[in-house]
Amino acid sequence: MCKTLHGTLLLLAIFVLFLNFSHATAKRTRRGMEIFEKNFIDKNKLKDVYDVFKYLYNTHSADTYLSNIKNESFTMNIWGFGEIEMVKTKCRKIDSDFYKCSFQREFYNLKRTPGETMYYISLPGSVRCRKLLSKLDNCPFEEQTEQLKREICYFVVYPDYIEQNIHAVRFDCYTK
Repeated sequence: MCKTLHGTLLLLAIFVLFLNFSHATAKRTRRGMEIFEKNFIDKNKLKDVYDVFKYLYNTHSADTYLSNIKNESFTMNIWGFGEIEMVKTKCRKIDSDFYKCSFQREFYNLKRTPGETMYYISLPGSVRCRKLLSKLDNCPFEEQTEQLKREICYFVVYPDYIEQNIHAVRFDCYTK
């Protein structure tokens, strides 16, 4: 009788340990998935991405006028997807606009093909360029929309969920 009681208690103890272990594993797995559900890209981080893009776009543009973002949309899933419309403003581009601009970034690449420009920015950081950004904020858009050069840019934000930051951003711009 003693052997059967000890065997039953041993099996019961193993069963209880198994239940605790499986519950803890399921809880840990669920918590890991919550990282992907949480949108940590707030408006300030997205504004920094837009500012970096406006700086790069205007720096590498051969146009004599500055361009700014007219319309924007952004959706966050596992990656962030968005669309912006770059439109020419009435403000002329001059070299002093980019004076004392501090662009903090790890790496960026620019690739041009007819009708498309691709900007890839790794660790976008931010851009410190008060003069250019304040000028863009105060520049009205060109009003003659039928003659307006527009570019639609689709972008993907590649987040770093561990660091709760943006790892890279890729913009693909197409002339309309």
